[in-house]
Amino acid sequence: FAKGDILLIRDEKGHKIGLGRAEYSSKIALDRIGQKNQKALIHYDYLYIFDHD
Repeated sequence: FAKGDILLIRDEKGHKIGLGRAEYSSKIALDRIGQKNQKALIHYDYLYIFDHD
C-alpha cells in the first residue's frame, strides 16, 4: 500500500474491525516493525472502527 491508501483492518481471526488511512507506505511500515517511538501507521483522526453489537 501507499501513503494515503485506505486500509481494511482485521483482527487475529480475520474479522473486519475497521478502516483507516495509511500515514506511510507498506515499505516504510515493514522497516519500522519492532522499532520504538514510531509514528502510528493509522492516525486516530483517520480511523473508523466498525460497530459490532
